[in-house]
Amino acid sequence: MKGNRWEDHYARRARKEKWLARSVYKLQEIDNRFKLIREGNGLLDLGCYPGSWSQFGIKKVGPKGHVVGIDLTRPDRLSSPNFKFIQADVLTLSIEWLGREMRPRDMVMSDLAPQTTGIQAADTAAQCRWQEGQQKSPSRSSRKKAISSARYWKGRT
Repeated sequence: MKGNRWEDHYARRARKEKWLARSVYKLQEIDNRFKLIREGNGLLDLGCYPGSWSQFGIKKVGPKGHVVGIDLTRPDRLSSPNFKFIQADVLTLSIEWLGREMRPRDMVMSDLAPQTTGIQAADTAAQCRWQEGQQKSPSRSSRKKAISSARYWKGRT
């Protein structure tokens, strides 16, 4: 049995390519297909820790763009002049306050997920609460024609 359940081809590739986490490949695949992130964009990353989605966004938006990441845990290995970290709980964050703290975003992205318990009904309910929180955030923190990209679990109730 492996010591780290995420130690696979993608984890090794991410380390080799200097990405902060293997989850970057999900966003990269979405962006390659739909061309969502453009140079100069403003991005909001909900649940930004460990930072690979923000890291990818920073690379794509270039020096004229800006990325804001929100999470309870700071992505310590992520540093860029066009990255701002806000330490907060996405589910309890005041959208009005957030609107005052940053300019409107072109894209809201999220790869956040609750801590799992192993109890399917509890984990599915927690995921539903997270989804509701993710859907509230983009409404007032993004431009009128902004894009929202989020990952959701496939679960049963």
